Amino acid sequence: MRYLYFRLLFLFLMLSPHLSVHPSSEKKESIIEEEKSSRAPSNIKKRVGVISNFEQATISPLLEFISSQTGLECRLIGQLSIPEDAATAQGEDYDLFLGTCPQRIPAKIMKRNTKALKGLDPSLYRDGILIWSRWYSCIAVHRLFSDEIELNIEKLKGKITTLDPQKDRLLWLVLYTLYDTYGKEILEDINSLIPLYRESREELIFTIESGSYPSILGIDGYLTESIKKGYPIDLVYSSISKDKYPVITVAGENIAYIPRSAENPEGADYILDFLMGTPFQSYLAEKSFQPSRSEKQKPQNTIPVQCNLDRADEFHTQWMEIAFPEIIEEMVEKM
Repeated sequence: MRYLYFRLLFLFLMLSPHLSVHPSSEKKESIIEEEKSSRAPSNIKKRVGVISNFEQATISPLLEFISSQTGLECRLIGQLSIPEDAATAQGEDYDLFLGTCPQRIPAKIMKRNTKALKGLDPSLYRDGILIWSRWYSCIAVHRLFSDEIELNIEKLKGKITTLDPQKDRLLWLVLYTLYDTYGKEILEDINSLIPLYRESREELIFTIESGSYPSILGIDGYLTESIKKGYPIDLVYSSISKDKYPVITVAGENIAYIPRSAENPEGADYILDFLMGTPFQSYLAEKSFQPSRSEKQKPQNTIPVQCNLDRADEFHTQWMEIAFPEIIEEMVEKM
């Protein structure tokens, strides 16, 4: 009996070191640690109220991904539109803004100073505003036409698919910036030369991908899915007429900030850090926007997006007259 006891003890002592350093055990523990690394601490309030100026189809997947990775409940409680930002931005009870370009009336922003934010390039986090991704406008040229036009943008002709200013903030900002830079004439030329691309306009997606249009004006990330599918499209950061408009590529930034009135600044703060981490930045690389830490396909010459919306009403009127003349005629008849 004593012999059996010591033999069992000997076997236990011999086997236990190998069990403790077994490679699969180490791997399993490291995977668990990695999974836990994105989860918010239990002492942080779970609900984070978010407002955005993105369309529902754009912001919802982002919030779902953030929630699934952090364990926080990121709930969209308000959306800002163009050009009514001034009215809707005031009095909103929210913890985090996640969208693009500040609204017309600047919010009172809370400045945080976490270790993760301190480690960022200063250009990505200034005055409480975090730049989590970038985007660029472009002309997408169908390669089926490339031999014919030799990528001479000035020769491109298309058919306008009108852009409703209420339904696409990014393209609205592109046109607004170009209008602010060059005046009404560039809106007329764009309306005559190249159609505008919106992801939700299925008829335009079909026609550009089937080769009916030689080119379109859009946001580079909007075309990511089409390019991945193998459609013959090249992105060109160029002008429709360099003599009249030297640069028409608009560069924009998507931002996040916490208002001073936030009820859950700790939860919002945790999300700010998460936005700059590898999981979220890698996720963005597969979506419609450039990760902020990547300069892939960055155009050489750009116009910074115009976030000062003082001329918003003026632009809105001009664009409606150009792109929706039949609506204007109906309005005149009813007066």
